[in-house]
Order: sequence, then structure tokens, then C-alpha cells
Amino acid sequence: HQKWIFFEMEPPHKTWLYVNLTQYNGMFNLTSTYAWDSNIPIWPRRNCVRDERKFQELENVDFASKKRSDVAVTWFASICSTQSDRQNYVTELQKYIDVDVYGACGNKTCDSDDCEQVLLNDTNSYKFYLAFENSICEDYVTEKLWKVLELNIAVVVMGGVNYGDILPKDSFIDVRDYSSPKNLAQYINFLDKNDDAY
Repeated sequence: HQKWIFFEMEPPHKTWLYVNLTQYNGMFNLTSTYAWDSNIPIWPRRNCVRDERKFQELENVDFASKKRSDVAVTWFASICSTQSDRQNYVTELQKYIDVDVYGACGNKTCDSDDCEQVLLNDTNSYKFYLAFENSICEDYVTEKLWKVLELNIAVVVMGGVNYGDILPKDSFIDVRDYSSPKNLAQYINFLDKNDDAY
């Protein structure tokens, strides 16, 4: 007997609105999605765990050195109207802290095909990267989160996953831990001004 696997890496709000799946009811034997309860869970990055020696090398790194001093926070977004309403959160955050926004949702530009990689990997890069999901779905994590973790930049997350279950302690800032964008901006400003805390 043929086994059929339902495969999907995107959240329902982004893809399933455009496809009527009722015709496939009972057809699939297994699921392979980002959800942890899938038969075959998948993640957007295969190599997301660093070698133990790399972690030891990072213990004495001054992460604040060689970072930009003018603007500490950046966000890259190509979809401006989302289920998560992330764009309005960023707009509110910008009332209290400068955020450089690249892509269709901002006024900053980059000539490179891989703008994120160029700007975030630069020796004079930002201190904070906003990794905000377009959809707030349990277990869903954007591939951008994994990319940023490789670049030694503090990541600010907004999503439906329990980030403490998948990321090292103190490697992220979760917007859900702050009562408002203003409170988050105050904490980011504190870290920006205090290299030891950063």
C-alpha cells in the first residue's frame, strides 16, 4: 500500500487560506510539518546546533564590540500586512527606539541580493534583530531566527512557540515578556547602553 505524507513548512494562515484541503480528507497517512506533534517534525534549518567547541569560544567574546552606535535595532520584512500584526508592533516600538526597517515594509534599501547577510554579518552590524513571525502559530519558527543566531546578534522574537524550549537561555528577548512595546524599548535601550549586560 502506498503511504501518503502531508508536507508543509508554512503556518496555516499563510498557505491554507488559498487551498481547499477537504478533498484530501483521509488521504494522508502521515504528516511532516513544523508542528512538534507531526509524525515527522521538520525545522527550517538542518544545522542549527553549534559544535561544543564553538560555544566555549563564545564565552569570552565581547558581543557589543564593533556594533553600530547610531541605530541598535533592525527588521527585515517583505510582507507588511500579517496575521500577527507585527508591523503595528514595530511602528509602536519606533516611537521609543530607532529601528531600521529594510524590505517592502521600510524605507531602508540594500543593493545586495542577500541584504540580510551583508548587513548582519558586517563588522559594524546591528545589536538587535527583530525576528517577528508573520503568523502566531504554536510551534512555528521562521528560518530567519536560525540565520540570525549564527551571527552573534541579539534576537528579539515574536511568535507562538515556547522559545525557551528551543533556544539557549539568554540568547533571545521574547516580546511576550514585556507589557508593551514601550517596556521592550526601555529594556533594549538599557542593553544598548550597558555592554556587560548585553
